[in-house]
Amino acid sequence: AVVSTQSTGDYVKGVLFGSGKPLPNKLCGKQTDTFCYLSIKDRHPVTLTKIINQVFKMGLAEPSLTEDTKSVAAKLSRLKSRLQTDKELELLEGEGEDVKLWNTAIEGLSDRSWFGAPWLFVECYMYRYIHAAFQDTKHLRYPKFDVFAEEKQRGLKDSLGAMAQLWAPLSDVTSITRDVIATCVKFSLWGNKTDLSLLEHFNLNLGDVQSSSVEGDDGRILANDLGKVVECLLGLENAHVGIVLDNSGYELFSDLCLCDALLRSGHISKVTLHQKSLPWFVSDVTPVDFDVTLSTLTAIQELSGFAERLTEH
Repeated sequence: AVVSTQSTGDYVKGVLFGSGKPLPNKLCGKQTDTFCYLSIKDRHPVTLTKIINQVFKMGLAEPSLTEDTKSVAAKLSRLKSRLQTDKELELLEGEGEDVKLWNTAIEGLSDRSWFGAPWLFVECYMYRYIHAAFQDTKHLRYPKFDVFAEEKQRGLKDSLGAMAQLWAPLSDVTSITRDVIATCVKFSLWGNKTDLSLLEHFNLNLGDVQSSSVEGDDGRILANDLGKVVECLLGLENAHVGIVLDNSGYELFSDLCLCDALLRSGHISKVTLHQKSLPWFVSDVTPVDFDVTLSTLTAIQELSGFAERLTEH
């Protein structure tokens, strides 16, 4: 974890490796003792298998979806096979303004194999390919259908108690002080531990992770410039702040707590919440997820006042 006024990339390049020195090679799946290798070897096939099984059951339950589900299952089965046999990444097909950009990037790779290409590129490619498979159907296109929606909504429901616990010490705050901003930044930081794409693989319990995210662990922060971050925020006037959202559910709620505190501080006049434009990394926030979250919070007695205030901002 990094809390800094610098971008993570600038911090890594300037502090860990020294200014002027080249960055090390990008991580890939060829190093077998790394998270990258285990992600490609184990996590990604599990994700694809779950989707394939899900659409297969949908086809059995609803005959009108059979053609679509067979199409998706065939494409993702092919993707899974090519991944497990370390074939080259195929160019994307279908619609989308980013297809040409993706294909140019794929063609520019020095190693296009699943385990040889940069790991983060490969993981993003997998989710973009999944999206393309669904967009090439009649009834299962996003935003009408999100293959991860059920999992995200279950995570949201299971997180409501932890959200109330997180909100409790903030609910009666009338003055937004430095300590309040610092607390909300840390809530937002540790909320990232509730990534649904990782919890199952590491056999982690959502409730336990949420409890630890409330308490936090400063000893695990690699670069802690929290004081400077707070001073920077409270030194602004009529400012516009952007927050890049990550996971839906509990982490989104922690981001909304920070958003609310910033807007009530008197220093920030506008906060833009940047969401994902398509289903991504299982639990990342889409516009649909955002709306579902707000409507859910409104229906919870302990959180309804907070939800109403958010809609007024």
